[in-house]
Amino acid sequence: MSEVKVKFDTLEDIRQYLRAVDGFSGDLDLQFGSQIVDGKSLLGILSLGIGKLLNLKLYYGNHDELIEKLGFCRCQ
Repeated sequence: MSEVKVKFDTLEDIRQYLRAVDGFSGDLDLQFGSQIVDGKSLLGILSLGIGKLLNLKLYYGNHDELIEKLGFCRCQ
């Protein structure tokens, strides 16, 4: 498992993120405080809110390749 911090400032950031994770074969979770949602779910991401620092947890799959694709929203 890998974990990175991400932040979505606009809806376009979320759209770009979802395009990047679309081909990821592993599971993803996004967490804000005690709330955890599916990292591939638009509604889940929107329920956490825009402009917040989120923890993205990556399970299985090629973490390094996906993390590189997420450079636009990564905070680490």
